[in-house]
Amino acid sequence: MLQKCLLAIFALLLASLFFASCSLHNKHNNQSSQNKQTQGKTLKALGATPNLSSSPYSPRQIPPDNPKDTQIAVRVQGNAKWCYAPQFSASAQNYSYMALISCSRDEALKARYDVLSRLAYYINNTWVCVTAPGSVFSSLREADMLYLSPCVINDERQQWKIKNGQFWSVDERYSIKDDGDFLYAAWAFDEKYNEHTLDSSMLEWEKTIAPAGTLNFGFLLSWEEKGVKYYVKNDSSSTEKYPLYYNVESGHIASYDAFVPQLNCMYSNLNGGDWDWVVWGKCDDTKPPKENRAFFKPVLIGEKLVAIKDRNGNYLRVTHYGIHWGVPYLAKPSYIPKDSANAASSEFIIAREFQDWLALISANEGDNLPFCPAPGNPRPD
Repeated sequence: MLQKCLLAIFALLLASLFFASCSLHNKHNNQSSQNKQTQGKTLKALGATPNLSSSPYSPRQIPPDNPKDTQIAVRVQGNAKWCYAPQFSASAQNYSYMALISCSRDEALKARYDVLSRLAYYINNTWVCVTAPGSVFSSLREADMLYLSPCVINDERQQWKIKNGQFWSVDERYSIKDDGDFLYAAWAFDEKYNEHTLDSSMLEWEKTIAPAGTLNFGFLLSWEEKGVKYYVKNDSSSTEKYPLYYNVESGHIASYDAFVPQLNCMYSNLNGGDWDWVVWGKCDDTKPPKENRAFFKPVLIGEKLVAIKDRNGNYLRVTHYGIHWGVPYLAKPSYIPKDSANAASSEFIIAREFQDWLALISANEGDNLPFCPAPGNPRPD
């Protein structure tokens, strides 16, 4: 339940867009209580707080401030001033960690505290966020080292609220502490690690409502054969879960090389033929080119099921058997009826969280919601 709250702000931003669009077809000012209740249920399901009174057409919106990215300076034991520094190492558990160093060093990079309460760094043209380890989040360990992972809108481990100058998890179960050299997520009652507080110079940075640098959604893409789930992993499939990242602005589907760090996107390579393998290559969070071969669009086709199309309408597919089983490729719609060998399929499985989010942003493009959630009359059948 808490994890859905991560979508609240983003859901409202997107909701305002399609509310306004739907309202063009619903110009009646008298709203039925049934429509209000339905709208509220929809927003609640997507982790948003319904706003049914401020405006007849859209939720109230507050634009973000201009970002004021700066080093994260803190006061540690003895009142010394140190700064957070992202570090990458092949020997680290997650190939990265957070250190405490002198603020005069180049490694003390500027960070953004964004509207989604994330601590974000822009490294190699990619936004990565300070992330609590799963061991602490799942209450398996009292403390463990922080690390960096691609910034996403649906991971509570990347959310940090500031209380009394300290970074705390949303539910205040753990906070960011240090051992004099490195940073940890540690339970509230932990006494092994030191507490530290933001330096007084960070007050303006703390109060700035900065926009998110990127809007990625972390998800798993899988297919099923004889009750076994296989997860797409670049040029193969495996029973091991493998995180992917869908960027709502550029449409890219990317994996993450944690050591570099670097995103690797799936690219469409289908030109003149009926089908071709997808290719994976370097990409980042900068604005994509006009001819964006990394653009893909997931389309809901059933309960937690999607088909994925490239910018030309070709479908992503995998074969369930054969020498190239589980290797993703693209096929033209006209070729699909002929592409029946080795149980080839365009049907992929996603989590309900991703399904709800796709239903929200796609509501105006098709029959993905059973009604138009803007004030007015229900959509006719």
